[in-house]
Amino acid sequence: QGLDYFSADGSTAFETLVKLCDDPLLLGIPSHLIDKLRCALHQCRNYLITDYKSHISQESTVPDRCTVFALSDLKEKQWQQKCEHHHNDQCFLLDESIQKLRSLIENQQIPDTQRSRFIYRIEHNYDLIKQWKAHLLRSVHQDDARYDVLENLNAKSVLLYMDWAMKFLPMKYREAQREFFGKRGLSWHLTYVIRTHPPSSPFSTLLSSSTTSPASDQQLFEHKTYCHIFDNCKQNGKTVVSILRDVLLRLKSSNPEIEFACIRVDFSDPQAGKEPCDRMAATIKCNIRRYVDEKHNCTNSQEFVVAARSTKYLSIYQSLIPSNPITASNRKLEWTGI
Repeated sequence: QGLDYFSADGSTAFETLVKLCDDPLLLGIPSHLIDKLRCALHQCRNYLITDYKSHISQESTVPDRCTVFALSDLKEKQWQQKCEHHHNDQCFLLDESIQKLRSLIENQQIPDTQRSRFIYRIEHNYDLIKQWKAHLLRSVHQDDARYDVLENLNAKSVLLYMDWAMKFLPMKYREAQREFFGKRGLSWHLTYVIRTHPPSSPFSTLLSSSTTSPASDQQLFEHKTYCHIFDNCKQNGKTVVSILRDVLLRLKSSNPEIEFACIRVDFSDPQAGKEPCDRMAATIKCNIRRYVDEKHNCTNSQEFVVAARSTKYLSIYQSLIPSNPITASNRKLEWTGI
């Protein structure tokens, strides 16, 4: 299941609940109660989109916003951690709205089959909203790990973001309409490398500040992006490991002082973790469109490399995964305990 589905399903669930407020089964209920319920659902949705992530912390007194309490397993003691504070506060708006909607339909004089179907729709959409809420909590907690890694980076370590970009559809400066449909996309992979600005052997890339402390104490980072483009490949573990090996070898050859690489691939939310890869992908596609507008074509990996070569702070490679009959077997590997 794609990671975007949590946000999409949660937002759609709110829209479905709002539509249920206008269902003919609720005829006879005072309009001011329906308007109040509809307004409360809109407030809950806006809160999850805007302020919820900023209220999440390890010291929150609300259970749903405390990462230590909310992410602790109820059964496994090894995955539990006790909080040093009490959870005295509660956020009742969403629960009260769902309970009011449920009580309204339970008190209506309608057949039992319609009542059970209506209540099921309420419970199902409420569950999707809770999954979206839990997804946002996990994304904030995972993003804290990224901050910890960045604070502890030194001249001998780097942080790698890895992501498959959406397949690139071949483009031509002039093409017939019959050639526009049924295209086969090109697979391309981005690896975004970031480290602290060293006194020597720089990446020769843009510097960025990570703190708001005085200028003398600011931590500066430099970054570089590696792009691998394929005419045809499977986006599986073998390809990712091959790309990672190539990136690490090139990093080591150009910067021998690097000894440790932290690889981040656990993206819990599209907006919380892989935004560097998305930004570089957007920049590359803009440069390719400009290249095509200059009366060129971009239909294969070789032309892709030429079109994207003008992108700054980017190393791009036309790649091919060799097919070895010995290593390309379809044997299934099992990890015990997983």
